[in-house]
Amino acid sequence: MNLEKRLQRWRAVDLVTDDQIKRILDFEREQPSASWILYGITGLGVTVILTGVISIIAANWAEISPLAKLVLYFVSLAAIIFCAWRRSETPGVVREALLAGLGVYVLAGIGLIGQTYHLVSGGYQGVFLWLAIILPTTLLTSSRLLNHVWFMGLITGVSIWLASTSTEANLHLRVFATVALPYFFLAIGYSLGHRLEHFGNAARLWSFAVILVPLAVCGNLAWSAGNRALFTDEFSPRLWVTLPLAGAFAACVAANFRRFHPSHFLTGAIIALIASSCVLILPTMCLELPPQSDVVGCFLFLLPWASAAAVAAAMERKRLFDLAALVIGIRFIVVYFQVFGSLAVTGVGLIISGSVILGIAYLWYRYRGNVARAIREAV
Repeated sequence: MNLEKRLQRWRAVDLVTDDQIKRILDFEREQPSASWILYGITGLGVTVILTGVISIIAANWAEISPLAKLVLYFVSLAAIIFCAWRRSETPGVVREALLAGLGVYVLAGIGLIGQTYHLVSGGYQGVFLWLAIILPTTLLTSSRLLNHVWFMGLITGVSIWLASTSTEANLHLRVFATVALPYFFLAIGYSLGHRLEHFGNAARLWSFAVILVPLAVCGNLAWSAGNRALFTDEFSPRLWVTLPLAGAFAACVAANFRRFHPSHFLTGAIIALIASSCVLILPTMCLELPPQSDVVGCFLFLLPWASAAAVAAAMERKRLFDLAALVIGIRFIVVYFQVFGSLAVTGVGLIISGSVILGIAYLWYRYRGNVARAIREAV
């Protein structure tokens, strides 16, 4: 909810006067806002400089002794840490560039040490080590860039970890842990205070993205396949399903008791998204499904995306609402071809199918604004 709408609600209950509203809005308009373009250009410049330094070192790599490499790296790392510490109390582009550069440089150092001592690993160990080392730096930064880089690194590390398993039992446990992870980060994102706002925002954004895209799509595909669960009872998956259930419960509790409550409708939509995603995903992992459950899978897929559309409308995020509405429209088209696939290949079927597609597109374009306004009025 934006500032003007909050002020109007406060005015309705006589918490502020019209003159105070005017002064607050005038004050906020005069405040300089952080330029994401400037931060982006600065980050690009830091990346280019670091790339140039690495290129120079790489060109003379064979002539540098291992000890000299490590000494040079740790001396330069100490210099970056010292500069970042000196600027830690001075918000601005320089401070954020130093913190972002420090995060990238730590990753380069992990690769350097592994190469120098010929360390062998599955790859995810180095990523997880890097994430642990730069987490304090990520929490200190006031820009969004390093926070999003941290979560992209986490997703990369978990993906490598999931793909590197060697036994079936280990794979099953890792899959359940991977499904549980975004729910636990949702709980963390809703539990963090204002001082860690950027990390909390990134945690919620990436967690919802993982739940709504790869997990929801995989769950939908499993429902469409039907007949058998993803895992059997051989490795006790019914016990492991408590991991994502615990994460979803923690996320619902954190969303319900978060410090800032824009509206009860928004909180309900968030909880509905979490709960409906569990209903879509978790049964496919540990229960026998009905054969060819295309319609059921479509219905369960639409529930979290409809909740996501409600969340976006309540938060007045027009682009996110349009994206959710578009996904819902496309899913209706897909389920039509799933159910009437044999009819759609005929001439008459193609005409009907085209009419259905155009009808869905019209309904999406015509009524999405009305739905968004109705949700905002409910808020």
